[in-house]
Amino acid sequence: MISDKLDKAIRESKIYITENGMEVAGAEQLDVIVEATGNPEAGVDHALAAFNVKSHVVLVTVAIVSISPFAYVILFNPEFASGNAPSARVTTLPL
Repeated sequence: MISDKLDKAIRESKIYITENGMEVAGAEQLDVIVEATGNPEAGVDHALAAFNVKSHVVLVTVAIVSISPFAYVILFNPEFASGNAPSARVTTLPL
């Protein structure tokens, strides 16, 4: 469940600032999540939360591949990933 403030920001196309990345990553109303925290553990959590609500994910935190075999497969499997640099892959999963 997302907060009323996030829901309002989404409906009004406004900027929303939070310290709770999981709230944003798990928002079903968003089509794309940009994961750029620089924190590999948080990056994996955010990506998985976004995948669970069928959002696309842009992973900028390149160190994710060192801690998650799942992320490695997504980033470097041409069936799942597009883009030309591992540090800026756009990951779209077939839904």
